[in-house]
Amino acid sequence: MENKQETQIPVSFEQAVEDDLKKKGKDQGHRVKKADVDALFKKLKLVLGKVSETRIVCTAYLDGFAIADGFSSCIDPKNFDEEIGCKIAQKNCSLAAYDKLWEFEGYRLSRSLNEGNSEKKSPIIAPKKTIIT
Repeated sequence: MENKQETQIPVSFEQAVEDDLKKKGKDQGHRVKKADVDALFKKLKLVLGKVSETRIVCTAYLDGFAIADGFSSCIDPKNFDEEIGCKIAQKNCSLAAYDKLWEFEGYRLSRSLNEGNSEKKSPIIAPKKTIIT
């Protein structure tokens, strides 16, 4: 079974963060914006497949590149329902893909801001302290 699904943007914690940033006037500097991530999310293609008697896997693709997976499974085949399994796998995959897009966009922005810096200079975006050494 291969089934392509349209993605739906999760109603999210991210919107609450956006609202808080605006209220506090902290939305003016360089940052990844929810609207940018949402636009990429809308371009995702989800592919669902039954891979065993009790397991569904969903993979999210952006421009043909796999960025995240989600799955559902159950222990007893008597409890397996393919439709429900697909819903669970799709939700898990969508959430993982949405989080991954934030990471990718953060990396992309950091790279573009730091491109002009020489290796001897500190990057524009640098941690204030090392937590793990």
